[in-house]
Amino acid sequence: MLELYYLDTLLICGVIVTFLGGYLCFGTVPQKEIFRDYRRSRKIIGATIFIWGLQYLFLAKVNFRTTAPQLATAVNLSMYYAGALLFGMGIISLIKKDYINKRQTITDIIKYIFVLCITWIGAIFHEGRVCNGFLITAAIIFGGDSVRMTIIFFKNYFKTVRNIDNYYSDNIANFIKWIYKCVSSICMMGILGAILAFAPKWIITIYAVGGLIVFTFIFNCLQNYLIQYEKIEPIMGDNVDSEKKQENESEFLKNNIHVFSEIKILMERWIEDKKFKTNGITIQQLALEFGTNRTYLSEFINSEYKQSFREWIGELRIEEAKRYLLESKGATMLEIAEAIGYTTSSHFIRSFTSKEGISPSKWRETATNSEEIIV
Repeated sequence: MLELYYLDTLLICGVIVTFLGGYLCFGTVPQKEIFRDYRRSRKIIGATIFIWGLQYLFLAKVNFRTTAPQLATAVNLSMYYAGALLFGMGIISLIKKDYINKRQTITDIIKYIFVLCITWIGAIFHEGRVCNGFLITAAIIFGGDSVRMTIIFFKNYFKTVRNIDNYYSDNIANFIKWIYKCVSSICMMGILGAILAFAPKWIITIYAVGGLIVFTFIFNCLQNYLIQYEKIEPIMGDNVDSEKKQENESEFLKNNIHVFSEIKILMERWIEDKKFKTNGITIQQLALEFGTNRTYLSEFINSEYKQSFREWIGELRIEEAKRYLLESKGATMLEIAEAIGYTTSSHFIRSFTSKEGISPSKWRETATNSEEIIV
């Protein structure tokens, strides 16, 4: 049944996906310098989506699946691989600014030309086993490169999450979770694309609809990402040569123990003054207050408390919340949340429940009953 709608589905998906890609490429974006890398990544991802849309339109117009299946396979591999390379550039550069460089670009171009050559040699000049051999080789290279880019992405994604958690007291890392979901979806599409290049029309129809859903999700996420980008962008730079930088600074700290000692004294005083209740506190603000380097301060917190900055601040706030829950029994969850540094009661309740295993109201009830039993 689906085969009857193959061409119509490709046509509809092609029109919508091409529009989404074109809008990302040419739509209005803030021209402030801080958005420079975002604009670059957005245009590259937009070009990727545009290419996928053109592929849908081309296959809808020229029905190679029926007349020349090997040519349809070659078209799919050529477009999928171009899309994968561009998407990899665009999405990885969102979290690793130096991913796009001259060496990487030249390498990707050479690989693509090679795959393009063996794909079309196999499709045009050969038949049978030789043809399939060329096409399968191209598909394997495509799949292998997709795996390579996936590994690079996830390595830098989790590094970025750690950097964000070591900078903000709030869970700002949630704002880049969409990138994780997008890449997971595209990875699945890439793997399936390498396999489904040889699939029948009804499977390609389902694949096309799935692609439309994924591209629409990416489009919406990129649009919404603008709202939080200014908070995230400064942290992205930490991924550039960050390992070498951290090694050098860690070595410095090992050789200068007095730095840790000074930070520890300042930290104890800061905790006594309960300044952790300040809403939206960042490690940069704390470093400025201590008159030290934020990387040194982060290294101290990670090694001394075995936690990220966000986890450490959260633990201090939860312990303070327990005191409020017992001493201010008439206080609402919102009042307690605002008193200890949370902007909303829902955020506070979620954090408390995650840490203690029960809601704050339930904890208060249990603790109050225990006190009454003791009395």
